[in-house]
Amino acid sequence: MAAPKGTYGQPMQKAQRLMQELTKKDSGINQLSSVSQSPNLPNGLGPMPVNVSGGRLLRISVFRADGTWTRRSDVAMIKVTVVAPGGGSGGAKNIASSGASSQGGGGGGAAIKILRGSEIPAQVIVSLGTPGTAGAATPTAGGDATSASFGSLCVASGGKGGAYTNGQTTVNGSATGAPGVGTVGDILLYGTPGHHGGTNYGGFGTGGSGGRGASEYGGGGGNGPLADNSAGAAQAGNPGQANTGGGASGAACRYNVTGDSAAGAQGGTAIVVIEEYGK
Repeated sequence: MAAPKGTYGQPMQKAQRLMQELTKKDSGINQLSSVSQSPNLPNGLGPMPVNVSGGRLLRISVFRADGTWTRRSDVAMIKVTVVAPGGGSGGAKNIASSGASSQGGGGGGAAIKILRGSEIPAQVIVSLGTPGTAGAATPTAGGDATSASFGSLCVASGGKGGAYTNGQTTVNGSATGAPGVGTVGDILLYGTPGHHGGTNYGGFGTGGSGGRGASEYGGGGGNGPLADNSAGAAQAGNPGQANTGGGASGAACRYNVTGDSAAGAQGGTAIVVIEEYGK
């Protein structure tokens, strides 16, 4: 039976025509012509607007710090992408013959919003929020990141802090390493969760990697460090990459080294991108 119009079962020819529309060029400048898509999106919590229409790409404004966006007089449509900051990772500490390794922080969520004509404000405050803090080597859990926003029009929540590990016991408490998610916008996306660390009882521990920030602009979770007994020290977590919303990676202790300990790391900072189109 043929799939209903507007669902994932659309013929390949229609998909190819859509891609041709998206890649039209005029004097070397990309055009966003006319896009229609099913509201049933597998990776988002909300529908993409139908019949998104714009024109010549005028400018791309990228915010890597808090600031104020000001509308150009010739702008007819904007596409806003907000990627929230990532969570911090937990610390790790050995007890007796353990090989402690802690959890990475969650990746920041993302939100995408289309605004046209009179919907576009003259000015908008852009806030990137605060990434999650590093857990201490005592040990403590990583801190939660806060939300990032384009005014009240497009908002995403930050990743949660990773759990700490004391000996062979991972202590979650309120720290889950869960990802953030878009909360206000047309398309709302999750980051990915922070991973738990592991221990090889032959001689090393590995901290859990950090979650990735959501959307095409997200990513950058910290890589889990390796604490090899031959390396001579426990290894602190690695921070999430700047302006990606990536979570920090967990810390790692050497196996069977009593008192070995290491701190987590800070999550990656946020980013806000505004694509501005004329008529």
